[in-house]
Amino acid sequence: MKIGFIGLGSMGLPMAQNLLNAGYPLRVYNRTRAKAETLATDQVTVADSPADVAAQVDVLITMLSRDEALEEVLFAESQGAYDALPQGAVHLSMSTISPDLSRRLAEKHAAKGQQYVAAPVFGRPDVAEKAALKLAVAGPKAVAERLSPIFDAVGAAWDYVGEEAWQANLVKIAGNFVIASMMETLGEAFALVGKAGVDPKQFLEIVNGRVMQSPVYQTYGNQMLEERFQPAGFATDLGLKDMTLVQRAAQQWQVPMPFGSVLRDQMATLVNRYGKGYDWSALAKLAHDQAQPHHES
Repeated sequence: MKIGFIGLGSMGLPMAQNLLNAGYPLRVYNRTRAKAETLATDQVTVADSPADVAAQVDVLITMLSRDEALEEVLFAESQGAYDALPQGAVHLSMSTISPDLSRRLAEKHAAKGQQYVAAPVFGRPDVAEKAALKLAVAGPKAVAERLSPIFDAVGAAWDYVGEEAWQANLVKIAGNFVIASMMETLGEAFALVGKAGVDPKQFLEIVNGRVMQSPVYQTYGNQMLEERFQPAGFATDLGLKDMTLVQRAAQQWQVPMPFGSVLRDQMATLVNRYGKGYDWSALAKLAHDQAQPHHES
């Protein structure tokens, strides 16, 4: 299986490395070429354009942060991957993109005799390094099953959620909504008990250690308590992007999601107040700061 990989950011780079560790040679492209060159071995070919990657592979993996970035590498005039990808080849999109774009991509690839599967990932860069990501997979089932060695190389588990690729993207943004909801509520609770004189660390031990026993609560809870907000594992502007996608999906399917509006506004406040360099778990910092007395100058 000849694999191409486009998008070697904080998530894509360790994922590509794990594919190499599994024995797959790669053709790679990244807008910042220096990142691609960090993978340069006799098993890696660094391409000059997305088209140069796509033209010579059976599976093209994309791992890009936004709809706009993915559309750029696919449809750039004369250098886009879409026109270069051979008939029968598979575009495996592992990015967190909108269900609408995923639906359009499935249609466009089908029109050219190409296959399209969505497999967005749950996990942060440190999880990607350990090949322990969790994947939501959707698209033609036979094609998805054929790609299972790739899923196993980068992740600890994958779940097939439907024949329509956009279903995986909806699962991913809904999952991120749940994670963001947890961080917001936990951050608010930390602010409340802390201001009242109760140790937030003990609160986490009681609520999670005795009641819920969730590794996600434990990981993010400790990160919040230790104020490890920089460098960002998942930046605030990406959190804002995902909560905006949730709101759009809720509107499309006419589903009331009142807390989705709260989270979207809180993420916007995070970006405006602290900038894009903070991790989205800085929702706890926002809750703490908003709980402090305001002193007029």
